Amino acid sequence: GSTSDVYSGDYFYLFPIVGSYVCASGLASENGNLSSDPMFVDAANGNFRLRPASSCIDAGENEDGMESQTDMVGNPRIGNARVDMGCYEFSFNAGFRAKLEGPLSAATSLMARNPFIPLTSPYAPDSRAVTAIPTNAVDWVLLELRATTNAAPVYARSVFLREDGRAMTETGATVNPVDVTPMTNYFVSVKHRNHLASTTAEAAAFTNEVVEVNFTTDSEAYLGGTNVAVQVGADWAARMGDLDGDG
Repeated sequence: GSTSDVYSGDYFYLFPIVGSYVCASGLASENGNLSSDPMFVDAANGNFRLRPASSCIDAGENEDGMESQTDMVGNPRIGNARVDMGCYEFSFNAGFRAKLEGPLSAATSLMARNPFIPLTSPYAPDSRAVTAIPTNAVDWVLLELRATTNAAPVYARSVFLREDGRAMTETGATVNPVDVTPMTNYFVSVKHRNHLASTTAEAAAFTNEVVEVNFTTDSEAYLGGTNVAVQVGADWAARMGDLDGDG
């Protein structure tokens, strides 16, 4: 059998490795095993989360029932269609910021809250429902990621826009977990049904665990520039328009 270095406290031990879908240095590449460094964030201090460049991401074997299971910290066990090796499922911690012409006040740089936000998202790619609307939500928007500007989305999620333009989940968190293939660039879109879509002028790099996309600072952040964005006070915002074509 194969052997591999296993870290424990201040010492390294040489153990025989038996099994499948294991990732460890010096391991024979067979039965789904990987011989590469798993690239833990900080193994010496007990942080066994994976870094974005780890070959263990999306390299495990999906099993029946995993769709309803979670990892060690409660995140979905399967992300980006295939389970990761290890006890933590990798996802990017992404922050998105966008504002909307109309609700946006030039005086305060804040958007007015829509008092009639439905409990179910109006966007078909992710028509998720909630039991309560966050108190500082402006409305639902749809986040999408694409490899190219005209490609099908590889990620779509309904979220809320907060008054200050930050995208937030139904729990109010502004750090959005995004499961896509690491070390890849994606065009990011923020869509609202009464506005033109906001899409990044350049593909954003998903190479670090934390990713930030901000549409509010400059018209050059938008694909289409001032054709799709308008300045409101100190901010740039998506122009009003009928995105979903329902009049």
